Amino acid sequence: MLKHQENAYSIAQLLEGHSRAKQVYFPGLKRHPNNAVAQSQMRGQVGMVTFRLEGGKSAVDKFLS
Repeated sequence: MLKHQENAYSIAQLLEGHSRAKQVYFPGLKRHPNNAVAQSQMRGQVGMVTFRLEGGKSAVDKFLS
């Protein structure tokens, strides 16, 4: 589980710095609005990362293909 959490954090950081990622949802990131809550309630990080891409549906279709 620890490696799962570490990988999710690495991906979230990568996405946060990517020009095509419009928004990254990962409470382990300092910029996330619920970071303080996550830090007080959890040991480690979560393993799930979600994000929004710039460019709408066509950008998402291209990313998925």
